[in-house]
Amino acid sequence: CAIVVSAVYRGCAIPVAWLVMPANKKGKWIDPACEPLDSLSVAIPLDMRAIVMTDRGLRSPKLLKKILKLRWHPYMRRCVNTTFRIVGGTRMPARKLLSGPGNSFIGSGTAFRAKSRRLRWTIIVIWDEGQDEPWIILTDLEPEESGASWL
Repeated sequence: CAIVVSAVYRGCAIPVAWLVMPANKKGKWIDPACEPLDSLSVAIPLDMRAIVMTDRGLRSPKLLKKILKLRWHPYMRRCVNTTFRIVGGTRMPARKLLSGPGNSFIGSGTAFRAKSRRLRWTIIVIWDEGQDEPWIILTDLEPEESGASWL
C-alpha cells in the first residue's frame, strides 16, 4: 500500500513524499501516514494555499486534524453513503443533491452526524457520465473558492 503526497504543477502531480506499507495487515497506519506531511510543512510558505486531497480510504479524524493544524485545506473524498445537511435544509444522502450522472453540486452545510465531529463544510458532488456513482468531496474552503474543475 502506497500513500503518496504529490505537488500539482501545471496540471501534473509530481510525487514529493511517499510511504509504502504492507497491504492488508493489521496495525497502526495513520501515524506513519502523517509523517510526510510534517516533513513537507517546513517547505511550504505560510502564505501559500496548500490543498490536501485524500481518497475515501483515508478518512481519519486524526489525519483531518493534522491537515487543519498545518493550516492547509482538506479536499477529502468521502464514501457514496455520506450524508450532509445543506444550510437551511435537512440531512440527506449527498448523492441525492444530484438528479443523476452528468451533474455537479457545490454548497455549504454541516458534515458528520456526531456532534463532537460536526463541522461547517463545503460539499462538492460530481457525477460524470458513465460512472456508477458520484464523487463526494468535503473541504473547508468556501464554495466560491473551490470547484469541480479541480478534480
